[in-house]
Formats: sequence, C-alpha cells, structure tokens
Amino acid sequence: MWLFSASVLGTQCGCFRSAFTAGDGFGGALCHGILSGWPLATTIEVANAAGAIVASRLACSEAMPTMDEIEELLEKERS
Repeated sequence: MWLFSASVLGTQCGCFRSAFTAGDGFGGALCHGILSGWPLATTIEVANAAGAIVASRLACSEAMPTMDEIEELLEKERS
C-alpha cells in the first residue's frame, strides 16, 4: 500500500512507502559523492535520486539503491 503520492524528479508517481528512510539514502549518496570528488551538481542529482528510490521501498536497511539503480532512474528522467 502506498502512503504518499508525489512528483519525483518531475515524474508523477504514487511510489512513496516511507518518507523516514529518504534522508538516509540522500545522506549516504551525498557523502559518497563528496568523498569521491564529484561535481556538486552530480552529487546532488545522485543524492536526490537515491532518496527517491529509498522512499519507494519499505525497509531502510534493505532499501539502499545501487549505482545501477540510481543511473537507471536518472536516465529515465533525462530521456
């Protein structure tokens, strides 16, 4: 059952199960991007996508996305 419906990266979806976990995904990806020396725009874009993916899943510890999943979401948004 979906708890929230919202627009993620400009795409309307009814995909949010838990808003509590989105910050963990965002923060983890943000730290990864900063420590990897990525440009700020890339870091924020990836962190936003990671947060959106995690929010669409139920359990935080099992919900963290892979870079492949993040890149797939971002590619859909770019096309």
